Amino acid sequence: MVKIYLSRHGRTLENDLIKQGKNDLYLKKRFSPELYQLTPKGIDQAKTLGRFLNSKFYDKDNCHFISSNLERSVHSTEIVANEMGVNLDKNNYLSTRKMLEKDFIDYNSSRLSRILSIGNNVKNCLLDRISLKPNSDLIAVLHKSVNTCFLYSIGINIPKSYGDDNCGLFVLDVDEREIIL
Repeated sequence: MVKIYLSRHGRTLENDLIKQGKNDLYLKKRFSPELYQLTPKGIDQAKTLGRFLNSKFYDKDNCHFISSNLERSVHSTEIVANEMGVNLDKNNYLSTRKMLEKDFIDYNSSRLSRILSIGNNVKNCLLDRISLKPNSDLIAVLHKSVNTCFLYSIGINIPKSYGDDNCGLFVLDVDEREIIL
C-alpha cells in the first residue's frame, strides 16, 4: 500500500489580498506575476511541510512528486523537495497542466457534476502517476479548488476553512488503484 500526501501550495500575495477582502487591489493586480509568487510566509510554509515530510521518509528514493505547472505550485514543490534532501528530476517529478481545474470544467453541466468531473480527473491523474512507481508514495502539491474537488469526489467533505491553510496536508492510502478511506 502506498500513500498520497496531498497539499496546497504555499501562500501567495493573491491569497493575502483575497483573505483581507481587498478585492479591488486584487482586480488591479490580477495579471501581475508577483501576485502569484510565494510570499515569505508561503516559503516558510513550504519549508515546514518539507521538514515534516522529511521526518516521514527514511528512503528518499521511495517517493515522487506531482504539481500543477503554475509557478506557486512548482516553487512550493521545489522547496518541499529541497527540505527533504530530494533532487527533482524527470524520474521523480511531474509538473503538469492536468492539475488545473479549468482544464476539466464542462461549463454546460451542473455545479455538482463539474466538481465530480474535476475530482475524478485529478484522481485518475494521481493514480496514473502512482502506477508509474507503484511502490513509491506520491507527494502532490496542487491548489485549493483542485484538492477540494478531488477530496469531495472520493467522499471527503472539506470544511470551507480548509483553503485558508496553505501547505496543509491530507494523507490518503492507496491500494490497487483504490483510495482507502
